[in-house]
Amino acid sequence: MLFKESDYGKSLQTVSDLCSEAMADYRCLMAYRNLFQGFDGEKGLARIRYLAAREEEALGHSKRAGESYSALIRKYPDDAEYNGLSEIRLLLLEVADFKGKGASAHKEKNREVINRLDKIIARDPATHVAARALLEKGNIHFALDESDKALQLYK
Repeated sequence: MLFKESDYGKSLQTVSDLCSEAMADYRCLMAYRNLFQGFDGEKGLARIRYLAAREEEALGHSKRAGESYSALIRKYPDDAEYNGLSEIRLLLLEVADFKGKGASAHKEKNREVINRLDKIIARDPATHVAARALLEKGNIHFALDESDKALQLYK
């Protein structure tokens, strides 16, 4: 274990001090895992699991990150924010998986993901999950050389 605190608040502070969102780091990933394993059931662990999955993704472990996002959705079904953000990350991982399957298949997958992002946006349009979905939708349009559609979404 990277650290051993008996108090959840102190442990959160230790992890916060250790981890920077700007840098992928195995120590940070281990700290996140220690936190959600050591304090299972505490409030706020959906966020910690999401950050751990993002860390896995940033470190190049896409398959493991996808498993972590899926596990978060199963474990915290009532956490709309981190479920929604995890859904978006899973969609983006799907798009990345299709890059090597030919231009036509990749373009088709992008279109499918745009439609699925629209459903996330429609669920609750006034949330930061919807804002993230709009941003990613714009990024996909940009990748498809549809800059006019991307710019509309970025406004």
